Amino acid sequence: MPFSEGLAAVESNKKWGYIDQTGRVVIRTQFDWASPFYQGLAAVESNKKWGYINQTGEIVIQLQFDFARGFAEGLAVVKIGVQCGYIAQTGQVIIQPQFYFASDFSEGMALVILSKDCRYIDKAGKLIY
Repeated sequence: MPFSEGLAAVESNKKWGYIDQTGRVVIRTQFDWASPFYQGLAAVESNKKWGYINQTGEIVIQLQFDFARGFAEGLAVVKIGVQCGYIAQTGQVIIQPQFYFASDFSEGMALVILSKDCRYIDKAGKLIY
């Protein structure tokens, strides 16, 4: 995986952790999967649940989601069951899981699939199109 915010996810013995740019392990290999850092947090998986760690390896949003993506514009896509929604960096649910698919926010908008329709929403969850 590429370096992001000074750290890169690395795998050893089927577990993931992070190294710094000198190659020093800064977060030991302990996760089943590890994503790049975005906006200071990284999505990690352990025992089939996803949550978020900070750059010291502290779990700051509990491993409770069925899937999680990196933060973009202050929000991250999380999946509970088969539905996607968005959380803030505090872990607070901002847009309730209700979508079959949800993209990252870009320029204040995100593409979502609601039923069979592709739509755009704003950061409040309001349908724009």
